[in-house]
Amino acid sequence: MVLRRKIRWLTLFSLFGCLAAAVPAYVLLQLGLFPFLIFAAGALALAWPASGLLAERMARLIDHDERLTGIMRNVGEAIVLVADDGTVEEHNPAAESLFGRPDLDGAPFAALFAEAERGRVAALLVAGMRDGASVQEPALGVERAGVRIEASLAISCLDVHGRRSTIAVLADVTQRLRHERELLRLATRDRVTGLPNRAMVESLLEAAVEEARRAGTRFGVLCLDLSRFKLITDTLGHQAGERLLIEVAARIQAAVPGIDVVGRIGTDDFAVLLDHLPEPEHAAALARTVLAAFDDPVDLDGAEHYVRPSIGIALFPDHADDAAELMRAADTALYAAKRQGGRRWAFFRREMADQARRHLALDRDLRAALAAGEFRLVYQPKVSLADHALEGFEALLRWERPGHGVVSPGEFIPVAEETGFIVPLGDWVLEEACRQQRAWLERGLEPVPVAVNISPRQLRQRTAVDFLATIARHGLPPGLIEIEITEGAVVQDIDHALSVLAGLKAVGIRVAVDDFGTGYSSLSYLKRLPLSTLKIDRSFVAGVPGGREDCGIVSTIIAMADMLDLDVVAEGVERPEQAAFLRHHNCLTVQGWLTGRPVPAAEAAELLAVRLKRTA
Repeated sequence: MVLRRKIRWLTLFSLFGCLAAAVPAYVLLQLGLFPFLIFAAGALALAWPASGLLAERMARLIDHDERLTGIMRNVGEAIVLVADDGTVEEHNPAAESLFGRPDLDGAPFAALFAEAERGRVAALLVAGMRDGASVQEPALGVERAGVRIEASLAISCLDVHGRRSTIAVLADVTQRLRHERELLRLATRDRVTGLPNRAMVESLLEAAVEEARRAGTRFGVLCLDLSRFKLITDTLGHQAGERLLIEVAARIQAAVPGIDVVGRIGTDDFAVLLDHLPEPEHAAALARTVLAAFDDPVDLDGAEHYVRPSIGIALFPDHADDAAELMRAADTALYAAKRQGGRRWAFFRREMADQARRHLALDRDLRAALAAGEFRLVYQPKVSLADHALEGFEALLRWERPGHGVVSPGEFIPVAEETGFIVPLGDWVLEEACRQQRAWLERGLEPVPVAVNISPRQLRQRTAVDFLATIARHGLPPGLIEIEITEGAVVQDIDHALSVLAGLKAVGIRVAVDDFGTGYSSLSYLKRLPLSTLKIDRSFVAGVPGGREDCGIVSTIIAMADMLDLDVVAEGVERPEQAAFLRHHNCLTVQGWLTGRPVPAAEAAELLAVRLKRTA
């Protein structure tokens, strides 16, 4: 309606101009001044259409102005027109909302921002005025009602008939920046510890490589792995595991200089980037400091738990040419340290990489071998020194690898332990031993107990129900299977071991501790465990009767077993004098090449059939 009224008035104004021109023409005609009339008529002819065109143009201008005004009032961004003296000349309502004040006109534009930002804003205004170019700032602080917000600023110069002003367009980016920072934190930081995650560590590592390459300096990477972490999460829960990770992160950070980066790069893996190492020994010293940080136990749910980390060390440019290769080298050194028994550190060596590649290939071949049926069991007799009777067998694993012959267990068992393949492999051994016992029973033989070795990892990942289900599947009497475990397997998680072994013994399955004397050999846990048998390690038997210390150890183990009412078996008996010493000290069950080498199942069946006796 406003626009129509304006057009109407413009039209009336134009008609009034035409009438004003017509009246003098009439007067001229009456006075006989015809030439002047002709001139006036021509002027009238020209004025009439010009006045209509002017009205139309003015209407369009008014319409355009009203549209611009509507846009300015309704746009979400704050728009401010700044005069050449730096004060606010005009603004839209969104500017009042953004700055939190209505009195913007005449205010110094730079003063609308937080004090620390005012110099930057003033410089932007000057640059925009001077260069006539658009300038932008992604985030500037604005204090609004005591609360700081972040606003983006875009400045462009406006020049109208030589009069220069600046148009400033602002937007509140507080929420957007908060979301972006949170996304960045989630993308680069570990949720539990707050440390840099693997992606960020790798990015920092690449930057460190470039810097060291330019400067010609050395730096290092420590990769740290925790022992027993899965055990703790399995027994105490994931919340306890997270508290452990937080404590581990704090101890590592306290042990390394503040300039070094500590990150969590895996479930229980951490990395430390050591900047500017003058000598490799500095990395070794720091590794010792980190290990010492775990001398004290970690308190979880009121109980103390010891963490036994291992550390691998790799240096640039000594051990690798790029970031990825350097991380692989540190990982390889880490696994070498773990194979030494944990709570160790190791530098990367080139031969480690070759060994790691061989282990990877061997692990692949092991899995294929199990699927192809290349494994078999042999059975070593356990013989009584009292009457030379066959007391039992120990099932031993053999790998008949096509093109390679029989592979030594000492070569593939450690790899299987390291990769976790020992668990399905151990399951197969128990299954096969049970199957063979059932076959001997169906042939009418009277089998003796067969001992099956259970690895530490298999003991941790299986329950008594799992073992009993395998035995029951073949319909075996419980007394025909004996479970052999190592001391280390028990100590790694004594509560879980107690649960498994108690469940086995409750149904009549015998449990033996293998290689006794080489590990923890504690009377306290021997009293707690539901054991049936102690097996004396061959390393002690080898030294009798000539070695005084070995004789003392063997006689002590025999006496300990007698005190605890446990059976005792000596391994690795190869000479008659060893058998005589053991018989004299009342160890009457032995196994070794003197009494019988490991034999295939067919020959073991013959021993069962005839109850072969050997003279010790």
